[in-house]
Amino acid sequence: MKESKMSMLMRKQIDYHLRNGEPLPKPEPRRININKDPDSEALEILRRAHNAKRKSLAEIKASGAYEMPRYRPKPDDKLPSEKSKKLLQEAMSGLKISETNLKPKRKPKTNRESNTTTDDIINELLDQINERAEWLAEMEELGEGKRYRDEIREQISQRLRQIKALQTKVQLQKDGNIRFLD
Repeated sequence: MKESKMSMLMRKQIDYHLRNGEPLPKPEPRRININKDPDSEALEILRRAHNAKRKSLAEIKASGAYEMPRYRPKPDDKLPSEKSKKLLQEAMSGLKISETNLKPKRKPKTNRESNTTTDDIINELLDQINERAEWLAEMEELGEGKRYRDEIREQISQRLRQIKALQTKVQLQKDGNIRFLD
């Protein structure tokens, strides 16, 4: 039985019958596919297709295909609060627009950058450079400087380029060669 190609279901059935002392189940008769005439198969398909027909709109509506089930909201166990009742009353009466329906007013944007001068920006960049240099010195003392050295030097050089760009912009504005737009 183990060597034969039988499905697990058939093996279990045989085991069951052997344990109970019953006779083995009879094998299922094999279905022999008798080749029918291809013309008769085609005629059968055509006959089924001939019986199918298009339905009119009235027939479709009568069959109930267009009927949608009525909407029934899911019941919730919450009772409506007094606040929600009041808001609904106000909305339905139309006398007062509740404050919850109004959009909150936006605060006007303030231009903080317009008050700062280029000297303030340059000083801020210099402070950032000093902070990075001090931090790198601390890391060097702890023995971890090698890991951060390239990254910090890149950040410092970026800030120096920004300072040079601001200084050339200020110098060009003093000379009267205004080529930069704010």
